[in-house]
Amino acid sequence: VFLGFDAFLAAWARIPLLAASARHDLLSALPLLRGTEALAEAASSVHLAPHPPRFRPPSMQHDRLAAWIDSTFIGLTAARVWKDRQAEALAYAALGRRCLISDRQSAQNLLVLCLQLNARIGPEVFGDIMEVKVRELIDDPAAQQRNNFDGLCQRVRAQAEKHQDPHNALPYHLILGKVARAGWEQDELSPQPALNAFDTARSLAESCSAAEQSLTCAKLAAFADTVLRVEEEKGTKLGAEQEDLVCS
Repeated sequence: VFLGFDAFLAAWARIPLLAASARHDLLSALPLLRGTEALAEAASSVHLAPHPPRFRPPSMQHDRLAAWIDSTFIGLTAARVWKDRQAEALAYAALGRRCLISDRQSAQNLLVLCLQLNARIGPEVFGDIMEVKVRELIDDPAAQQRNNFDGLCQRVRAQAEKHQDPHNALPYHLILGKVARAGWEQDELSPQPALNAFDTARSLAESCSAAEQSLTCAKLAAFADTVLRVEEEKGTKLGAEQEDLVCS
């Protein structure tokens, strides 16, 4: 670790002042070095803590894939030292989420590794799995012979029905709305399933925080606006139930 910090200082001194991209890449190494240092300190302690140390996850917007891979290796090492299968699964899931930006197959492989650990799967990881399934249906004609958007919606709906608490159920209904919207965009579903899912989410959000209410209403409004514009362009008219829901 000390050699890593020394190498950082030496590399920093060699980078030209205006080489912003190179400086950004090098700065991304500092949290990773600190995470490695914290892991080494915790692992060498006489009394091992009950859980591995937590690290700041890389940024989706600012950190490149290489930083995510390094961060994942640190997280996997920590999880295996502490024999923490949940932490190991979440490390795979986090890298899979990052790979969804550009590489669906790698994301799918990483999420499979996450599921194989039989860890608890929350709505974020479940949403990532559904995102992979949606992209597979869109990109791979062979996948359409094995599955369809209606089947995906049924799977998400079954998962949502397992949760009675509005705070726990809300993310799954938002995922359902996202999947159903993709089905509508691919001309496989009518807009009704997505409208129903977002409307249910809006009702659930009334029992949640103001931020969750705002996010949910924004998603419903954005989809309703898209449906209205598409129907106007086609010269078709929504059914009475759909029109009431869109205009509400």
